Amino acid sequence: MKQKLKRIPKKVGTKIRSKDHFDLDYTRHEDVRTVVETMMTARRTHRNRMHAYFKKFPSKEAALLKPHPDTTEEQWKELCDLFTSEAFMKRSEQNKKNRSKLTVNHAAGSRSFQRTRACMKNQESGNINPAELYKKNYTNKDGIWTSEGAREIYERMDAFQRQCDLEGKTYTEIEHQLAKARDEIEAMRAAREKDLQEFAKKQAEMEATLRDHREEQRVEQERIRLEQEERMKREQERMQKEQERLRAEISKELEKKMSSVMEKKMSDMSKRLFSQFGGSKRHIYYPNLEFCNSFPSLKLILPLRLEKSLASIFVNIVSGLLVLPFVLSVAFEMAIMLSYARRASIPGVGLASSRYSARKLFENWA
Repeated sequence: MKQKLKRIPKKVGTKIRSKDHFDLDYTRHEDVRTVVETMMTARRTHRNRMHAYFKKFPSKEAALLKPHPDTTEEQWKELCDLFTSEAFMKRSEQNKKNRSKLTVNHAAGSRSFQRTRACMKNQESGNINPAELYKKNYTNKDGIWTSEGAREIYERMDAFQRQCDLEGKTYTEIEHQLAKARDEIEAMRAAREKDLQEFAKKQAEMEATLRDHREEQRVEQERIRLEQEERMKREQERMQKEQERLRAEISKELEKKMSSVMEKKMSDMSKRLFSQFGGSKRHIYYPNLEFCNSFPSLKLILPLRLEKSLASIFVNIVSGLLVLPFVLSVAFEMAIMLSYARRASIPGVGLASSRYSARKLFENWA
């Protein structure tokens, strides 16, 4: 029957199959599942054919210029977009890697091992040789192995089968042994996974402890840094206060020395004036005693010889004019000394140098 069906041309067979009619009950779950699976298989087959045709072109643009005969331009454009999408290409690359890891190739097509086993079932004993079942699925119709690895696996299975036959073990016992071994392997795998999970849990706990320790170290370092900054700030404030105190002392000392030197200079000047004009202190008259007491320097700078005669008044005027240049020179020297005093109070100027310069000036002037 199969040989006769093979003689039918493909186009004729497709047309005959399309005219087949099946009475399906769509309320039954089995019929609905059969229809859905058939449609999904047809869709996968159609998409595989379209993808094989698409791969003949070097690029998407070239493929769009020549659509597949069984599709419209719009359908072909959608298929080209699907074949060049990132998700499809990523999945294709992963499937290609998975297929490259396969050492033996299956030769039974879409037929499963269970279906092949049912077809090979011995009607007399009801048992199936596992080695022969493997050979049936990994050899082509001419009996040629799909790969050398498949042939080696068959030889090991056949040797194991013969050993079991010599020991008098049945297929059921072998299956029980295999199931037991499989259960032991699964138990070992479960124990290993449990150990791995415990190890991962301990590792996570250790990492959390390390993170906490690093955080504590960071907080401690930050605290130490803030304490150091606070200590340095207090030290700077203390040094600034000390500098201000030293500047105040220097300014006070300069003012005191300036006052003493000025009094001495004024006293010497008064003595020279008195000796020059032949006068004495008992001939001096101060018109406003309270005003002169509030400014003692006026007694030394402006001694006016107020006598009743015009000659005495003239002499007093001349003495005042003679004293004026000296008073101006004294004012100029006072301005210089005050500039040195300001320099000593300016931040950044050395206190020792200002003090030394002021002292030298007072010594030279005195």
